[in-house]
Amino acid sequence: PCGITKPLSTTKSLPLSALLMMLVRLMYLGSDPLLVCGSVVKGVHEAITPLSIMAGAIYLFETMEATNCLPYMMREMKALTGGHGVAELCVIFCFATMVEGASGFGTPV
Repeated sequence: PCGITKPLSTTKSLPLSALLMMLVRLMYLGSDPLLVCGSVVKGVHEAITPLSIMAGAIYLFETMEATNCLPYMMREMKALTGGHGVAELCVIFCFATMVEGASGFGTPV
């Protein structure tokens, strides 16, 4: 087809655009190379922080799943409430807020 190209994946396009902006800032805008490299390090640090929080939440979920903690919690909630729907909603809500609190997104509400 005319003019239709396959788009780049984000794993290729985002680093490429970051490199392009770094070159523009160095060559066209004439910024100090040390300042540009410092900005790159700061940007990488700011990107890694939320990624590490999400990785911790995923690790916590996988650990709870591997140790059969989730079925145990469901069984105990069913015994306490007597209703399947209520117990499932309670476990879902409690798990979501626990992951939110454990991953560093603030106090669970």
